[in-house]
Amino acid sequence: MIRLLIATGLVALFIWNPYPFQYLELKGYDTLIMSAEAVQNDNILLIDIDEEVIEAYGGYPLPRTFYSDFIKRTNVAGITVLMPDPDIRDRNNDFELASTMAIKPTVLASAASTQSQDLSLHVGTAELGEDPRPWLYQYPGILRTESIVALNAKGLGVVTATPEIDGVTRRIPLVVNVQSKLYPAFALEVLRVGLDHPSYQLKTTPEGIDWIRVPGYPLMKTDGNGRIFLDWNTKFYKQTVSEFMASPIDAPFAIIGVTAEGVVNPTPTPAGLKYPHEVQANILHNLINGSAPSTPIWAPAGELLGLTLGLLLVALTVSSIYISAPVIFSLIGGLLASRLCFKHTDIDSCILCSLISGPTNIKRATISAIILQLLLCLVHI
Repeated sequence: MIRLLIATGLVALFIWNPYPFQYLELKGYDTLIMSAEAVQNDNILLIDIDEEVIEAYGGYPLPRTFYSDFIKRTNVAGITVLMPDPDIRDRNNDFELASTMAIKPTVLASAASTQSQDLSLHVGTAELGEDPRPWLYQYPGILRTESIVALNAKGLGVVTATPEIDGVTRRIPLVVNVQSKLYPAFALEVLRVGLDHPSYQLKTTPEGIDWIRVPGYPLMKTDGNGRIFLDWNTKFYKQTVSEFMASPIDAPFAIIGVTAEGVVNPTPTPAGLKYPHEVQANILHNLINGSAPSTPIWAPAGELLGLTLGLLLVALTVSSIYISAPVIFSLIGGLLASRLCFKHTDIDSCILCSLISGPTNIKRATISAIILQLLLCLVHI
């Protein structure tokens, strides 16, 4: 009877999933992703707008002619600087930037807003399966982009972040829903524009978003809300604006963003503070390689099954240390196995490890089983 009550309480604790369990899951993921071997990306160049260039132009914001000069030196350009209003230095600067973007493929950044009710230009979506809108992150509006600039950009992408419960950004939505219109993430637009595709594809099942991709590239598996975990151990080639203007590194994609102190707030990530163009570069890297870790839609059911099996094994074997010890060691071994699967396969391909310890890291099932073992030993049953 006591065993049953303890097991029932732990199942209820698993379903409740209190903050300490969620926190342990997230920190476990951080440990796994940051312990993976660093990867050098050769397709993306990051350009930093630092204090030196802002001082040279007499302050921020920079004139739009600066971005025009930048774009002329790129193959496909991404600008993570928001441009909601006309150039305050000279209205003609907007026309010069617009004319440059008309001949050079460029993606501008927009931001999902909880205050605005406006909409902006967006690319069409090839929707497969169910309606994705109920599953996606929803916002009432999009921060406007100066019209003449927006009309001449080849793409507009959202740079909105979605922090976890501890304020750290680990997952980013690839698509958001604004007034029933679908807006792609900035990195998704950069890849689409680079390939000159008219749209991207999105598949939805009854359980949520399944995958998103630009045709010609691998399917990007997402969670039910269209989010992916990011590989924060990726290295990118970087140049300051001065270095880039003097001798640019040739790369298929060039993304520029502000790093000057006091202008843009960096985003907390497992790898420390990252600026918006660095976050988007990580997304683009994952989209190109199709390698982003993801939590499959069957993960909750897998965790519950793992918990049930773990509790059952511990409850049946607790009376004998010679039997219960191997059971506990096997559960802990599941953590190590999931780490091995994480390093050598996609997260959602290691089904066995997911059932034992979850698809990403230290999961509640294993924690609950270990707690049960300790409680049963304490009450001598």
